Amino acid sequence: MEVSLKTIDAVQHLKLQGFLKRSDILIRSEYIHNRDEQFGMFLVVVDSEGLMQLKEREDLFNKISVLGDETERWDVYNEEAADAADDINMMKDFLFDFTIAEDEETGSLAGMLDVLNEMSLDLYKTHPDYREDYVITDVMSYDEKIDDIDYLIGFFEGLERYEDCAFLFNLRKDIIKHHG
Repeated sequence: MEVSLKTIDAVQHLKLQGFLKRSDILIRSEYIHNRDEQFGMFLVVVDSEGLMQLKEREDLFNKISVLGDETERWDVYNEEAADAADDINMMKDFLFDFTIAEDEETGSLAGMLDVLNEMSLDLYKTHPDYREDYVITDVMSYDEKIDDIDYLIGFFEGLERYEDCAFLFNLRKDIIKHHG
């Protein structure tokens, strides 16, 4: 029989995955949503003995559903399809236009840098998760981040866009605070 197991967070999800593999329970599919109400879901195939094993380990999931007929399968599918549509809409919100046209007046490299500077600022302003990741990432060193932000501040200061400079200066403070 097919069983749906829903997890509430990443730790519970990984524990359940380990249990399923150690117990030789067939994992038909796995979904990760990472939402407030649900982190992910497994669809597994078990016999009655496997179902009893799962029910004894209620700490590994927050909801279990036995998919006994097509209606129950269809309900789970529709729920997952709705979640997938939400995921696609969230990705659309994050996407941006990366079209760089050659700037005849200043040359292609200068035009490209202007576009990239504008895109960087737009990402910092419109996506708090991106801004937070930039502050805490170890991919760039502290000095590289400060140099990067100082460059952007200088660029926008040259355009007399002082509100943008103030925004970037606050981002610079966040970097100093995080690495301080």
